[in-house]
Order: sequence, then C-alpha cells, then structure tokens
Amino acid sequence: MSEFVPLCLDALSARVAQNAGFTKGYVSGGALGYAHAVSEALLTLDELCDVVRHVTARSDLQIIADAGVGFGDAAHVTRSISQLEAAGAWAIEIEDQVAPKRVSHHRGIEQLVTLEQMVEKVEVASDSRQQAKIIARTSAVAHESISSAVDRATAYAAAGADMILLTAGDDDNWRKVNSSLFVPLVTFGALDATYAEVWQSRGVDLVIDPFSTQVLQVQT
Repeated sequence: MSEFVPLCLDALSARVAQNAGFTKGYVSGGALGYAHAVSEALLTLDELCDVVRHVTARSDLQIIADAGVGFGDAAHVTRSISQLEAAGAWAIEIEDQVAPKRVSHHRGIEQLVTLEQMVEKVEVASDSRQQAKIIARTSAVAHESISSAVDRATAYAAAGADMILLTAGDDDNWRKVNSSLFVPLVTFGALDATYAEVWQSRGVDLVIDPFSTQVLQVQT
C-alpha cells in the first residue's frame, strides 16, 4: 500500500506524526520558506539543516529533506548532501530547476536545467552520500511533456537516484511512467486515506503532503 508522508517543520509536529502512526516526515523547502516569511529560493542550507537536526533529535521518523536545487551547481550539491545527512536526513530530494531557484516558481514560472546538468547533480549526490536515499524530482511533466519527464526520470535513476518524485497527472501518464521506471516512485498529494488505493494502482510508493498541516495552522 502507498505510504503517506506528512509535513514536519519542528520537533512537535514530528512527534505528533510519529504518535499518529507515520514512519516518515517531510521537511518541505516551500513550507519552511513560508514559515520564515520568505521565498523558498531565499532559504539557506544552514536553515534547512537546523530543522532536520531538531526534528530527528526528538523523533524516530525517517526524514525526507527537500534540498530544492541543491543550493547551487554540482559542486554545491556535494556539501548540501553531506550536511543534510549529518543533520540526520534519511532521504534528500533534489530537483531539476535552475540554480539559484527563481522566486517566480511560486507563480508556476519555472525554468529547468538540461537533462545532462541534472544527471551530473544526481551523480554527485549519489557519490557524496553515505547511506541517505537520493530522491530526484522532475518538473518536466508540467513544463515539457510526459515523454520528456520519463526520459529525465530514467536518466536520473541510471545516474544513482534511489527514488523519482514527479506529479504525472492522469492514470494514462502514470502508466507511461511505470512502464519505463523500475525504482520507487514518489508524488505529492493530500493526507487522505481514501486515495490510498488510487495511488497504489498508479504504482506510487510514497505520497508526500507538503503543505496541509501548515494550511490548517494558518486557518486556525
């Protein structure tokens, strides 16, 4: 069955998630930026590491850290991976947008690096980690095509990514993804158990909810 992963931006939310039965938590770059009242693009590696360190110190959750674009090019990715793993991250996500990440991505205006540039980042990330999982995220479905997303994801997996994160859209697109990829798949979705079978049928292993708990806090 697909596993849901809630947002955990502090030790308290991580303990609540753990007590509710979750085994993994997500430190979202976007949500962390909102919590600091800045854009994700303005976050620093130290700020992200601090949150991961606090969350892992007070919970037993396996933490997925959203490292965005890796805080720079391939050389920067090396340090980002080692620092986040030292902070306690179980898995580290990097994505194929340009570095530095543009503030305009919040408006859906995103620029992607080339497949070759991202492959280099994934290779460096894979070589730099000790035991942490590397999750390679592609935004190509929305900005290029499903075929491009599959090509990118396949190349990222071959470069050393342990999991691929993408939002493929409809069932037909998910079938195209599953027919080409043979690594665990990750996507974004709400913490809604009624959709567990839907995600399972689409071959998705992890469903990350990056914002709902933060939205609930704002609404209250």
